[in-house]
Amino acid sequence: MGQGKTYPFNVSLWYKALSINSSEKDMADVNLTLFYTDIGSIKTFNTGMGFTRAENNMNGVNINAGLTSVGKNYGGFMVSAIGNMNGGNLSGFEIGGIYNTTTRNVKGVQIGGAANYTAGNFEGSQISLVVNMTGNNFSGAQLGNSNIVGGNLKGLQIGTTFNAVTNIFGGLQLAPGNIAGINNGVQVGLLNVNSENNVLQFGLVNITDYQKGVPIGAVNIAAKNGGASWINFSSNFAAFTTGLKINAANFVSYLEGSYNIFDTENTKSGSIGAYYGYDFKLSDKFILTPNAGYVEIFEDKSAGDSWIHQFAIQGRLIGQYAVSSKVRFIGGVGYSYRVIAKSSDDFNKNQVFGLAGFSFY
Repeated sequence: MGQGKTYPFNVSLWYKALSINSSEKDMADVNLTLFYTDIGSIKTFNTGMGFTRAENNMNGVNINAGLTSVGKNYGGFMVSAIGNMNGGNLSGFEIGGIYNTTTRNVKGVQIGGAANYTAGNFEGSQISLVVNMTGNNFSGAQLGNSNIVGGNLKGLQIGTTFNAVTNIFGGLQLAPGNIAGINNGVQVGLLNVNSENNVLQFGLVNITDYQKGVPIGAVNIAAKNGGASWINFSSNFAAFTTGLKINAANFVSYLEGSYNIFDTENTKSGSIGAYYGYDFKLSDKFILTPNAGYVEIFEDKSAGDSWIHQFAIQGRLIGQYAVSSKVRFIGGVGYSYRVIAKSSDDFNKNQVFGLAGFSFY
């Protein structure tokens, strides 16, 4: 198995049939591919409009209207209208009209029309319209519809659908859905999921096994150090309220529904509300929970009613006393800033209210 020839310039219409090089072990400083090239290495520049295959390494600049494949390592600037495939490491800048794949590690930038895939480690940026995938550790930024890292991530993921990190995440995840193993960064999305949250989850629903950081959302769930209780109480804001108090460590979210809102002109009225707060455990039996939230008010309209929307912003201080292992007494006070929007003018009704009831857990 000898070493191939070295050409300063190689032209290939079709490898072996119409090409200067006759062996896949040959090397060229500059290569022109018309339809198909198979060569050992390209040192400086490659261009063409077909399929270029470098069995070993390619360096320099590649501008190809077709598909480029490198068997081992690539270093430089690579642009291919269809895609780029690297069997070794990539160091540099890679643009593929449809996709880019690298079998080992990348240091640089991958931009793919549909997808980027790196099997090893990645340092730099992956940008695509559909999906970015890295099989092992990632350091840098992923921007795409969906972003997936099979190991650890330090940096940024921004997705229009979801982001996923299998192991340890440190940085920022921003997407409708975010998934991580251990979260040492910030998750921002409609749904945030991880096995251990050490810093911040900000979203509509936040789920973790162990909540050791801060969750901010309408629903915060911690499977291993959280829980839920069923709450029922009456107040001078509403005749009857029922709902769930959901704990993620000491962070609390309330989801409530009420019937017969006082100070409405129709007894057929109700509301749904969501609150966020924090449990201060003052003793084994007594918990004090300051919380605040939004209440949407519904009421049957009579013929003379001109309002178009009613809601309230409320702050509450709720105390819970355990009377048994499963039952707690609830008592508290609150302030309601109620807005009644009318077609002509808006007005407010402010109210201090008290509440009393029970919770079951």
